[in-house]
Amino acid sequence: MYGIVAWYTSPLSSQSARRLLAALEAGGLKVVNPSTGRATSLDQEGEQVDIAPTDLEVALASPSQSLTFQLWLDGSTDVVCRSRPLKSLVHHTFSLDGLTAEEAEVVIALVSGQVAAPGIETLALLVDRTSSWEDVNYDKIVLSKIPRKRNVPSTLLIRGG
Repeated sequence: MYGIVAWYTSPLSSQSARRLLAALEAGGLKVVNPSTGRATSLDQEGEQVDIAPTDLEVALASPSQSLTFQLWLDGSTDVVCRSRPLKSLVHHTFSLDGLTAEEAEVVIALVSGQVAAPGIETLALLVDRTSSWEDVNYDKIVLSKIPRKRNVPSTLLIRGG
């Protein structure tokens, strides 16, 4: 499967970053690889670099720092995640590349479940299961000046053709 979950939030506090990682862990998306016992970020070349889980929390709560890291469904199945500043927001991505349809749905459900989490203000959550929108500039859409109403539905599904 190919695809991405793109989640735009206000900057995370240390406490909300900790709660986010704990919630993802509780749902089966682990910070530490169960086979190696390592938590890893990825450098610009995509090479693994060990990172302490507490340092990952600190990095996620740093609104001016970009970070690419791995979360683990099991010892050999990772989800590449990225958190980067975007003006006054933070853009978090969770890659669905290489996952089975069932694994992708787990990731989508876990991230979607955090949209209303305490301490995290969500501006947008985009799920592209097929990468059919890979050429679309999500950032531009999210940052557009389209008027937003305060009263929005709790769930909105728009399915393309």
